[in-house]
Amino acid sequence: MSGEPIMDGNESGGTDCFRKVLSRIMPICMLLYIVQYLERTNVSLAALQMNEAIGLNDSNFGTGYSLLYIGYIVFALPSSLLFGRFHVRWLAAMMAISGLLACAMAAIWNHQGFYLIRFCIGMAEAGFLPSMLLYLAGWVPEQKLSAVYSLFSSSVPICSLLSGPLASAFLSIHDSPLHGWQILYLAEGVPGIVMGVLVLFLLPADPADVTWLSESEKTWLLASRKQQDTRAQSEVFNLRRVLSLCRKIGPSWGYIVGFMGISMGFFTWSAFFPTMLSNQTGWASWVVALVMTFPALADMIGRASFGYLTTRLQEYFWHCIASMCLACVFTVSVYLFSLSESYVMIVV
Repeated sequence: MSGEPIMDGNESGGTDCFRKVLSRIMPICMLLYIVQYLERTNVSLAALQMNEAIGLNDSNFGTGYSLLYIGYIVFALPSSLLFGRFHVRWLAAMMAISGLLACAMAAIWNHQGFYLIRFCIGMAEAGFLPSMLLYLAGWVPEQKLSAVYSLFSSSVPICSLLSGPLASAFLSIHDSPLHGWQILYLAEGVPGIVMGVLVLFLLPADPADVTWLSESEKTWLLASRKQQDTRAQSEVFNLRRVLSLCRKIGPSWGYIVGFMGISMGFFTWSAFFPTMLSNQTGWASWVVALVMTFPALADMIGRASFGYLTTRLQEYFWHCIASMCLACVFTVSVYLFSLSESYVMIVV
């Protein structure tokens, strides 16, 4: 392992370089993730009209919703390896292909087509998130990565906040040759195709290629990355190493299992709650889509609050336990809501 100290963002030129990278690259990366996240998640809002239009029952919808994640799991590693070979060009390809498939959702007419395209979208998007994180790691010092990844992850609640009003606007369209749910898919897929082309011009492949960094900043960034690469190459990665790491993180498995539980509850909720809300209240689909903005707003407030408190108090265990307990309470609330119409205002 190299004995040289790792360069951080506070060295001469480092702070300015870090700020430039954040201002030039991070907005584009976040926009790409928001566009792609919208493509795969707004299906639950489109289902308010789509399920009846093409004859999907709850079982069909749940199966198709899950198939995306099967494709995601199967192709995540191969797709990430392709990023290592093609770099920004592979990001562009994933954006364009997933955008085309999102548009294709507007043309489905039965559950078989729904299954097929959802699985293909999972394949197309599988490597996007890990590839984007690898891309950012090439521009940011190791000590700053956690802050950058945290900022990048804020794309999810922003996307959730935008999806409700967007879906509401398109689902309220009735005087068109296409149904509202079809227009929604097209409106979310076309930006993905466009961004797939633009990313080739907007995202630089290497710090040495950009004009908005000074020569000293390029030297600092490339030297920092070289030190990180040297450290990474010195690490032995094999099955024994993996098992050793698993033993070392023993207590963390509780967090992992807890996070899996939260994730299952969240994705189940996001898939079926709009339909449950529509069935229980009789509200129009565009109204339900607009109401879904409020849980997204609560998500943003909760993330910011927990992040602020954990940083200020430097306490993580009880905050983690508290978030899991709150997730459990709200999951049970959704279940109770599905049994009783009078529960609607409490859950919303």
